Amino acid sequence: MRSKSPRQAAIKWVGLDARARGQGGLEAHIKVRQTPAGPRNSTSFSETGPDLIDTGERNQSRRRGALWSTRADIMASQGRICPDKRFLIFFDFDETIVDETSDDMVVQAAPGQYLPSWLKDTYQPGRYNEYMQRVLAYLAEQGVTECDIRGVMEKIPATPGMPTLFQFLRNRPPQDFEVVLVSDANTFFIESWLRRAGARQLFHRIFTNPATFNKDGRLVMRPFHSHDCQRCPDNMCKQVVVRDYVARRTQERGRPFQRVFYVGDGANDFCPALSLGPRDVAFPRRDFPMHRLITETHEAMPGEFKAVTVPWVSAEEVVQRLKKLAAE
Repeated sequence: MRSKSPRQAAIKWVGLDARARGQGGLEAHIKVRQTPAGPRNSTSFSETGPDLIDTGERNQSRRRGALWSTRADIMASQGRICPDKRFLIFFDFDETIVDETSDDMVVQAAPGQYLPSWLKDTYQPGRYNEYMQRVLAYLAEQGVTECDIRGVMEKIPATPGMPTLFQFLRNRPPQDFEVVLVSDANTFFIESWLRRAGARQLFHRIFTNPATFNKDGRLVMRPFHSHDCQRCPDNMCKQVVVRDYVARRTQERGRPFQRVFYVGDGANDFCPALSLGPRDVAFPRRDFPMHRLITETHEAMPGEFKAVTVPWVSAEEVVQRLKKLAAE
């Protein structure tokens, strides 16, 4: 069993955290997550998708009492998403696409592959994004370069079966799958790995925290957006992202997707999976927090979690289910 890093302690809950227990247990935990984020500004997707990274910039404005964000769109290639896609599939990144947590792995670029205790002790629950800023600043002070960090990211192994799943999605007819990545990592870590793996073109949209190198050579990461969800990290609620994206694409297409899929592992993947309907499918990594929270919900509140649940150890199990559903 892997030891918990500050990031895992922050977002990969095992069962309910103390706040959920103090607010009515599992029922309160779920109801908070299902509360709509409220009206927000429309996401300014560029006309030049499909290879777009959507990084939310924090905006402290309020509209009708709900926090909302502006968007900074980064385009990588020309073209628009085919409007005839049958299915929409969301992926998490850390411990879903890759078999490690990228924020933990970046420590391998540090001298001695180690962070000093004084730095690790600065972590505060709920403020992980700020902690990572200090980690990245420390790495820059120690002479760690962009090339060093990219090299570490490129070496992270894929989860079992994930290359097979990617190949399956590539080989499907163009009208089958619209593929989206939603991650609390950052643009640099994700882009580095995907491009090395030859998988960047598979993703039509990427939603994550923006990260760029400044003139001093330090990787500066900013929060994706602000939100009203009381259970997710301050910088990202994936349910807000998923609900907004599905609603926007449904409006643009003039019809809903036949099914929506979500492939994830952590507790912050449980939150967006709560927004799935009974025809949709949640693919939680078996025995990881997302899977455990779904199981607890089924036991404590039958019918509250609506999506079909298909746990996986190897992503090849995801392939088998997708094949069956695509053939219907």
